[in-house]
Amino acid sequence: MSSIDAALAAARATAERFVALVAAGVEDDVRALCTESGWEGGDTRVYGLVRQAQRKGLVLDLLGPPRKLAARAAQLVVLSHPSRPQPLGDLWLMLEETEAGWRVVGATKHRAHAGLFLWGALPAALALADLSPSARGDAWLAPILSTLAGGVVPELPESPRASELLSQRLQADDVSVKALRSVELLPVQRAAVGVQFTTPDDSLGYEVWMVLDLNPGTPAVLGATEFLGLEQLFTAVDVDWPHEDPDRPGHAIPGYEDPTDPEGARLALEGTLRSILVATGADPDGLPEGDPRREAIGRLFASLRRMAPRPGEDPTDTSVAAAQPAMVPNPDAPVPLQLPEDVRQQVVLALESIEARTPAGPAGAVARHEEAQAFLQTQGAELVSGLFQAFFAGINPTGVSLTTLEETTGPDGEPKLRAIVDPAALLGEIGGSFDEE
Repeated sequence: MSSIDAALAAARATAERFVALVAAGVEDDVRALCTESGWEGGDTRVYGLVRQAQRKGLVLDLLGPPRKLAARAAQLVVLSHPSRPQPLGDLWLMLEETEAGWRVVGATKHRAHAGLFLWGALPAALALADLSPSARGDAWLAPILSTLAGGVVPELPESPRASELLSQRLQADDVSVKALRSVELLPVQRAAVGVQFTTPDDSLGYEVWMVLDLNPGTPAVLGATEFLGLEQLFTAVDVDWPHEDPDRPGHAIPGYEDPTDPEGARLALEGTLRSILVATGADPDGLPEGDPRREAIGRLFASLRRMAPRPGEDPTDTSVAAAQPAMVPNPDAPVPLQLPEDVRQQVVLALESIEARTPAGPAGAVARHEEAQAFLQTQGAELVSGLFQAFFAGINPTGVSLTTLEETTGPDGEPKLRAIVDPAALLGEIGGSFDEE
């Protein structure tokens, strides 16, 4: 048995004992399996789960093996009740290896939280009240608050729900508005900003919270709610599970993006973007000064610089000149890609690289499958499609097989051509590239 298998078995044994003691109703013994912060900390408190299970007669069942990286593990638990035909829900029990063995250090309803805990990017006991305020969120809210104070609902086309809630609360007579304390969850690039509406007769008033995606240059509204919880801060967040490398226990298989390493993520994305540009004939070094693609390229590389600014850089500089250092192939970039003749060949090389660096056996098969999916989704469907639509608005690219060319007429009567590219057709079929173990 490998050291990883032994650790997984030990973590599983602790989770099994936890579930058995909850069923037996021995709270002191359950607590002894937990760290102090694990028992009482976070918004999903373990002691609350235990007491609710005992009071309501809930049944806890472990589902599948735990996930593990280094000294951290996450075990999926399904909640059910004998009188109900369907499960009531599930959660992740989070564990850490201590000198006294594996201990429960928290619980969460959010898969993304469990994944980031495994990566070491978030603590197991996570509480909304402990999060830092968001300077970017507060800056975004300031003009919104000013508009509301003037009795006008701001236009938020990306979130009709936010506009609806703000409009409802602004209908009261003599209503006053003020900003609530914002919160930010940096590892998932999410923030929440709130507005309180009060009247002379209702000093408690009502709250409207808006959840923001901080990834774009300007925060974007993802949703709105009257009651904020951690759940809203994980809106539209997906985190890859780390797969522990059997040859290097405690480390993930190379090639998985580590959320705790924004510099590595920046290098990887810069390399991918550079490869796509060169392979599709949009090499910035060869574009004339008046080519409108230069502006789009400058903006895209500036957004990548903002992920992890280096000393002396200006993250707000969107010129092509500022992007020049990223145009030079970097051998230190994670999973560096070559510059083949076309994008199809680029993807073939990337998939061969994935296959070569993942180990044999079931763990490697799962890793290859998930990494290929992640490559297609993150660097294909999202990145490539966005790049082409940004670069080639009004331009017919050469050497690229287009799915659709959409022609419209501009205000000046001039025809405008917009390239709509199907990423799947562009990248080619990857089915059958990996073993089917």
